[in-house]
Amino acid sequence: MAHKYQTLTTAIKQQYDYSLEMLREITEACPDEIWTKKAGLYPFWQQIYHAIYWTDYNIQESKDGEKIFSWKTEKKITHELNAENNISSEYSELIRNPSRLSRQNREKHGFSPPLRRDGFSLNSLYLTREEIRSYFQAFTKKKDSFFCKIEDSALLAPIPHRQDGCTYLDIITNQIRHIMYHVGHCDCILREHGYSAVAWLSIYGRMER
Repeated sequence: MAHKYQTLTTAIKQQYDYSLEMLREITEACPDEIWTKKAGLYPFWQQIYHAIYWTDYNIQESKDGEKIFSWKTEKKITHELNAENNISSEYSELIRNPSRLSRQNREKHGFSPPLRRDGFSLNSLYLTREEIRSYFQAFTKKKDSFFCKIEDSALLAPIPHRQDGCTYLDIITNQIRHIMYHVGHCDCILREHGYSAVAWLSIYGRMER
């Protein structure tokens, strides 16, 4: 049965929570052998990181425009999914054969210095599942704090520190669409490798697929 919402903020938060929970569940559903595998040009883990990074980036309360992130990594990796800023062109080969990466390029990309005699730590090439879990936990606190403070009037008003006239309703609905785009992409990767898709979450409950 559909829920009866008291406010617009309550309704939009629930849809936002559904999308974030599906992203979190697909993080847990991904088997280890696929986590670092490149599919659709980019590694699975990076699709997750990209989606949560941008929703973290956009949920801001700062009046002066300063971006405050709920979680950061010291690893020199990128959240961007584009050819110019992405190292995925060499990523898969490095996972298979890390010795191909020269000392100079290891230092350039920040791969776990100092180097050990037996090579370097491969997990410096990507975010581990545990790191993504930590990001989800940190962002959940930030998101819940944000929604505790906001009312319908603020949700519909232009955001003071933005110059484009966007409202929080614009930002949040856009993020729901963005998150679900990557959930769908990752779902396809799981299915192509013989694994089940994550459950669909909605006002009608949980639907296994």
